[in-house]
Amino acid sequence: MKASSAENAVESRNSSGFTVVELVIIVVVAALLIAIAIPTVQPILQSIRLERALDVTSMELRRARQAAVDYRRIHRLRFQNGAISLEQMDLGGGWNGISEVGLPAGVQFAMPYFGSAQTPDGISGDQPVDFDGQDWVMFYPDGSARGLNGGYVNGIVFHARDDQPGEGNAVTLFGATGRVRAWRLQDTGSEMTGSKEWK
Repeated sequence: MKASSAENAVESRNSSGFTVVELVIIVVVAALLIAIAIPTVQPILQSIRLERALDVTSMELRRARQAAVDYRRIHRLRFQNGAISLEQMDLGGGWNGISEVGLPAGVQFAMPYFGSAQTPDGISGDQPVDFDGQDWVMFYPDGSARGLNGGYVNGIVFHARDDQPGEGNAVTLFGATGRVRAWRLQDTGSEMTGSKEWK
């Protein structure tokens, strides 16, 4: 027995897919979920960027030191305008640019508002980038870090978030050996006191 054309029309309407109203409801629900998730995810992304700045700075300091040792030439690392520039001294005493790496968006060279400017290894600074008052450091072929007068120089590079200046980290450099250490500014436990320390 054949189905009538009315029954075919009902069957085809039931199996044709989503209606416009159903699609609109799905889009509205998805938009609400995204609107709720964005404020939750944004601080996490900023913390990841701050951690990335710490990694980039540590890596560039180590890379500059290793290049000086490998090529037996003085290399200079400059920290300016949210970027880290690596340069090599040529035979005439001039500088040749090798590379430049920028900090992640939302992170800058800046001292955090909270916590001491001195890290547990005893290195401190009065500026966001402080290598004996300079915003650069030279690495010699023996692996040491030196300053303007050619003497060993310890130094520190601070990072802070643009939107949360109380959150930060630091990278320290011990001049005599070229040792690099990374430090994170962390809460000490009590939100009432707002105390933070380097770990």
